[in-house]
Amino acid sequence: KTEWHTWIRMHPTSNNFVFCSGAKLSRSADTGKTWKTVFDAPKIDPAIYNAYRFFMSEDHPGVMYVYALDTTRIHPQIWRTFNITEQNEALIKWEKVTDIPIEGWIMGIEIDPEDPKKFWVLYGRNETTGKIWWYDGEKYEDYTSNLGYSKCEAMVLQRGPEKRLYL
Repeated sequence: KTEWHTWIRMHPTSNNFVFCSGAKLSRSADTGKTWKTVFDAPKIDPAIYNAYRFFMSEDHPGVMYVYALDTTRIHPQIWRTFNITEQNEALIKWEKVTDIPIEGWIMGIEIDPEDPKKFWVLYGRNETTGKIWWYDGEKYEDYTSNLGYSKCEAMVLQRGPEKRLYL
């Protein structure tokens, strides 16, 4: 089962892997010929409704973050794994990231190229605060600053010595 917003993405460094989100997050290891579940929302946590979106790391091939909605469909959760390329789907281990800083629609997650436990998260908000957050592995910090009421829908992290976040 998928949703109207179903995401289909190829793995950034292993072109045999294709992923598709929906009620479950599925993975194909043979470029789409067969599919297996790698994140079964209600089995991982009965409070989760679906795997809404997912984000992968070019710098850390085994890392994936899943933006999941709970059964109320308004309280997002973030889950992650460090072994998404594990051949045996049953051995993929998921952990819930510390509760998110605010409720709302998450538009994107950019995983830190140096430490996969750290990341940026972007919310699609019209408010003057709470749009861009940095998670340092323990806590969130609001980095919105000076964006006014603009709504940001996408972000890209520039890699290299001068990391920049583009919205």
